[in-house]
Amino acid sequence: MEQCAAGIREETADAGTVCNNLGLLYHHLGDYGKALEYHKKALTIRKTVLDAKHPSIATSYNNLGTLYHAMGNLPKAAEALKKALMIWQAVLGAEHPATATSCNNLGMVYHAMGDLPKALEYCQRALRIREAVLGAEHPATATSCNNLGTVYYAMGDLPKALEYHQRALRIRETVLGAEHPDTAGSCYNLPFVYRDMRNLPEALRYAERALSIWQTVLGAEHPHTKLARENVDYLTRLIS
Repeated sequence: MEQCAAGIREETADAGTVCNNLGLLYHHLGDYGKALEYHKKALTIRKTVLDAKHPSIATSYNNLGTLYHAMGNLPKAAEALKKALMIWQAVLGAEHPATATSCNNLGMVYHAMGDLPKALEYCQRALRIREAVLGAEHPATATSCNNLGTVYYAMGDLPKALEYHQRALRIRETVLGAEHPDTAGSCYNLPFVYRDMRNLPEALRYAERALSIWQTVLGAEHPHTKLARENVDYLTRLIS
């Protein structure tokens, strides 16, 4: 991909796509500096060669927003994601999956910023769109349920948190399978809710399930597996 980027000298839509994909790749690899460089370059190219409200420009803003979120620059993340939402909403409509993606991402940025009412507003909107457009049993719908569970947990509403985390788990089990990493993610989230509800045996049961799945699928040394193992050890000590 580096060779492809080096081989494209002119500012074209294809060059923007290559830079965008390189940004995604470097983000996945954890090289945020390189990812930021290529996402900014993709955005500059796309703003030069495309209409100001082209969906690809919104994609670049969305990717920059998620990258800034990962880097901990929450104000920059919110700014970029709002621009993505504005374009996608204007061009694709208020009920489009891309619009839901922007709402979902903004919701999690506001969650990280501690603005829980805003987080709830955007996460609820994302879920409404995804249910209407993608259906109740879609992985993206499960993600929205999971994120709503996270927001309600932060707000201290344990019954609502349990409801949405359980719903996310049911969808993921049905659509992705019992041994999928995302299913393990739901199992990992549930123990925190059950622990705070003083149901330690149920908390430990889900923690052990998350550990078993991640250990099998991701390996014993993966960061997710290590977190799950620490959670199991912690809950075991609490019970004993």
